[in-house]
Amino acid sequence: MNPVESIYEALPGPRYIRVLVLKPAMAASDPLIAELDILDLGPALPPIPQRERTPEGLVSMISFRRLSYNALSYSWAMDDGDASFSRGMTLCDKTKCITQNLAEGLYRIRSRTESRRLWVDAVCINQINVVERNAQVAMMFDIYVLAKRVDIWLGNGAVADADYAFWYLAHCLQANEFHPEKGLHWTGHYATALECFNVYTGNSFRTYGSPQSCTALHHITDTEDDDPYKDRDSVHDFLGALEARASVEPDSESRFLAKLETVVSLMHRRYWSRRWIVQEYAAHGLTVGTRVFHWGPFSANSGLMEKVIVLLDIIASYWDDDRRFVVEFRKHAQTAEHLRAHNILDMDICELLQDYSSTQCADPRDRLYSLLALAQDPNLRADYASSFGEVCHVVAKKLVDAEDYRVLIAASYPSPKPLLALPSWVPDLRCPFLLGPFGGSFTRAGSLQDAVIEENTLSFSATWLGSVFNAQFDSSNHIVTIKPDGLGFVDRSEALTSLELHLGLGGSPELWPAAEDGDALFCLYDVNIAVLWYGTILWLRPMDAACSTYKLMAATDMAWLTTQGLELIDLRPRLANKTKIRLV
Repeated sequence: MNPVESIYEALPGPRYIRVLVLKPAMAASDPLIAELDILDLGPALPPIPQRERTPEGLVSMISFRRLSYNALSYSWAMDDGDASFSRGMTLCDKTKCITQNLAEGLYRIRSRTESRRLWVDAVCINQINVVERNAQVAMMFDIYVLAKRVDIWLGNGAVADADYAFWYLAHCLQANEFHPEKGLHWTGHYATALECFNVYTGNSFRTYGSPQSCTALHHITDTEDDDPYKDRDSVHDFLGALEARASVEPDSESRFLAKLETVVSLMHRRYWSRRWIVQEYAAHGLTVGTRVFHWGPFSANSGLMEKVIVLLDIIASYWDDDRRFVVEFRKHAQTAEHLRAHNILDMDICELLQDYSSTQCADPRDRLYSLLALAQDPNLRADYASSFGEVCHVVAKKLVDAEDYRVLIAASYPSPKPLLALPSWVPDLRCPFLLGPFGGSFTRAGSLQDAVIEENTLSFSATWLGSVFNAQFDSSNHIVTIKPDGLGFVDRSEALTSLELHLGLGGSPELWPAAEDGDALFCLYDVNIAVLWYGTILWLRPMDAACSTYKLMAATDMAWLTTQGLELIDLRPRLANKTKIRLV
C-alpha cells in the first residue's frame, strides 16, 4: 500500500472533509504533530447572486453555519520556487512530507496551549486520489466560506527589517480612520500618513519600537481643531511635504526610497502571484468573514492590511514607473485590490481568465479550475483525469456553444512559449487571455453564427473582406493592408484598390506573423443585428482553399482605418461574400 494512502481513510460521503487537528507545543522547534478529524460541511451553499452585494439573509445563514475550523491560504512553494516535499510532520502517527513554506506556516500558527483545527489542502485532501481530489476542489469555495476564519500565510521574509517595517506601518494606521476607498482626502489622513512615514527617513526602523515594547496605539490626530494639517487634505500635499523635506535634508529622498523598497517587499512574496488565492480570499470576504494575515512573527487583519496596501500604492505611484520595485509592488497591489472588490462574481469565465492571467499555479489545469467557483458555471467542472490539452478544449467548446467570439481572440494571442498541438481556434490557457476592448459584452461585436465543432475543426459563418498583401507590426502599429474586394462604400460607387486597417492587437510585435499569399480578412457580421463589422476582424491563412479551411492567425474586436478622409462607418461588407469557413 502506498504510505500516503495508509494515512487517509475514505470519506463517508460527498460533502465530508478532513480537518487537521494541529497539536500544541511550548517550544517553536518542537516537531509538528497532528491528527485528522472528519467533518460534514452540510448541504451545498446556494449560488451567491451576481451584480449585487451578498444578500443579508445569505450572510446570516452562512454565519450561522460556520464550522469549527480555520482555512489556511498559502503558497505551497517558497519565494524561490522550491515546492519540494522537504519537511516532515507526524500525521495520524505516520510521517507526512510537506513543503517548507507550509511547515513554516504551521509552526507560526501553532498554539502553545491548545490544538488548532485547520483545513489545509495539501494535507486534508488525498492528493493522489483523483476522484477525491475532483470532489474536494469542487467544494473549495464552500470550504473557505464556511470556515470560522481564513488564516493567510505570506511566509518568512529573507530580510527581518522588511517584515518589521510592514508591521510598524500597520501598527501606526491601526488607530486612525483611514479609508482605502477615500485615499488621503479626508482631513487628518495627511497627518496620519506623514507621521507614519517619518520612520522611513530615519536611520533605523528599530528605533521606533517593537511589537513587545510599542503596545500603545498611535493616535496621531486628536481632534480636527488640533490637527495642524487640517487644510492640507490631499495626497498631493502629502507627497509635496516629502519633496520639501528632501530638499533640506541631505539624502532624505534616497533614504525614503530605500525604506519604501524595504516595506513594499512584503508584496513581492510568492503568495500574491498564486492563482488559487483569488477564490480563497474572495470566498470568505464576499460573505463578511474574518481573514488574518501572518508574516514572520507578525499579524494583521485583512481590513488593516488593505489600508496599508492602498496607502503604499498611493505613495509608490508618485515615483517613476521604471523603478523595478515600484512596478512589481504596484502589480501585486492591483491583485490585492481585485481581491477586495465586491464585483468579482460579476465576471464570467472569460473575464476571470483575463483579469487573473498573470497569476500562477503549478498545475496548468488549475489555470481554469482555480476560477470555476467564481464563474458559478455548472457546465464547467474540475477533472484531474483530463490532460491540460483536454481542459483547453473544454473552455473552447463552452465558448463556442455560447457563440462567443472571444474564444478566437484568446486563441490567436501569440506566445514565445512552446505551444501545445492545439487547433488554432482553441486557446492555450497558459498564454495571456486577452479579450480586447469589447471583451465584457461579446454581443456588441457579433457572434459565432451556426458554429459547429467536428473533432478538431470549428465551422461557422463569416463574411470575406479582402486579401491580405502586407502586414506591418511595431510597438505602436498593427497595420494590415488588404485588397478590399469584399467592402464597398455606403451610397457611393467608388472602388477601393487597397485599404489599411489598424488592428487592435496585443503582444510583442515580433510574435505576430508576416503576410503570406492567400491570407484573407474575414469578419463576423450580421446585418439583422446592430453590431460593428470592424469590431470582429479575423485574419485567416488558407490550409485548403477549395474546402474553405483556414488557420486562425489573429483576431480582434477593435479596428480602425489609417487612410485619412475615410471612415469605417462609410464602408459595409458585401453580404454576398458571407460563407461557411472551417478553422483547424
